[in-house]
Amino acid sequence: MSKLEETLNRIAVACERMAEDPVIQMETGPPACPHCDRINPVIKVEESGGTGLMAEFVIQAKCEHCGKVFYALPVQYHIATRVSQIPEMLEARKEIAGYGNNGTEQ
Repeated sequence: MSKLEETLNRIAVACERMAEDPVIQMETGPPACPHCDRINPVIKVEESGGTGLMAEFVIQAKCEHCGKVFYALPVQYHIATRVSQIPEMLEARKEIAGYGNNGTEQ
């Protein structure tokens, strides 16, 4: 087996393992409260001040529509180096996903 074939084989094996990874196969859904099913509800989040791995970050939120607490696990991240980049990123996501501001736009 040539060096190229060996490398391609290792890449193929790695791709197959990635395809079997349950994190990669996790289905994502819209930002909805699991209790009242409201899409993109206004939520309240209290910062814990805790530390941990970014990939294990969990959001504890309270839905302002039904008042119940739920937990969210970010599956994908959009990363910015400056807070000034966030409004543009949010606008782009809103246009792509169509969630809007849940009727709160002024």
